[in-house]
Amino acid sequence: MAKVQDVAALSGLSTSTVSRYLNKNGYVSKKAAAKIEKAIAELDFRPSFLGRSLKYNRSFIIAICVPMVSHPFFAKMIQAVENEAYRMGYKLLVTDSDNKREREEDFIELVLNKRVDGIIFVTHNKYETFDDSLPVVTIDRSFGPKVPCVTSDNYDAVYAGLAYLYNKGRRHIGFIGGRPNVQSEVLERYKAYQDFIRDKGLDDLSFYVDSRHGEELGNAYKFITKYQHLDAIVTSSDAYGFACYRALGYDSSATRKVDIITYDGIMNDWIQYPTFTAIKQNIDEMAKAVVDVLIKQMNKEPVKSKYIVKTEFIKGETA
Repeated sequence: MAKVQDVAALSGLSTSTVSRYLNKNGYVSKKAAAKIEKAIAELDFRPSFLGRSLKYNRSFIIAICVPMVSHPFFAKMIQAVENEAYRMGYKLLVTDSDNKREREEDFIELVLNKRVDGIIFVTHNKYETFDDSLPVVTIDRSFGPKVPCVTSDNYDAVYAGLAYLYNKGRRHIGFIGGRPNVQSEVLERYKAYQDFIRDKGLDDLSFYVDSRHGEELGNAYKFITKYQHLDAIVTSSDAYGFACYRALGYDSSATRKVDIITYDGIMNDWIQYPTFTAIKQNIDEMAKAVVDVLIKQMNKEPVKSKYIVKTEFIKGETA
């Protein structure tokens, strides 16, 4: 089995430089890092987690908590975070909270009891207070300026998507989504819709409701029934986009073409037809940001309160 000394010898660098890179506890230039990565790959080197844990008094485990692991967005995010965490020398522990606060509180106890080094937190529950001294990074959720949040350009991306539909001549544009009951960056998607229809003098055809994952199809039927004259829809998630597609397909009166733009852009990885026109979140880049910021927190390095990862507009068959 290859050792740190072998990696150092093959890369032409000192053992201390390789150790700094592996333990993320000091500066290593990009050129040196590339040499180390190449040597690691050639030697199939695997660091000893037990040895590192004892030496640095860390578990080298980070944890991620999501409301529903089977949800396509969360499933994709977990995969990307695990890949990035492994690349950075950490194992990933995954918790499905089922959106239950008591499970989330048990999850927070992991870092309080030093069983994990840091946590990535996705929650739809309210917290009156939150210990901002903990190494915690959230995805889309705002806990205040001392808890870093990684998100996408929600407002600008949705506004641009609406402009795309408007330029196609669509004037009866609806919006549907599950409304967070907490301060979330996802609310910016609905705000963009409200601002756009006001700017263009269009009717408000929104269906923004309190809902849980799994209720999208039922809400989509209500939405389509309520607004019979829709010619385009922007949805706050892929799940709602697919639900609207199904609801329109099962409605015998829906003989017109209704454009659909979804947010997330994950559904095209799961189904072959139709390809959805989507605002695609760059999940790999978000995962890199999440893990990087969390490691900085664990190392007591300064971090920002918000990190925004740009989306990409993907033209598909639905709009």
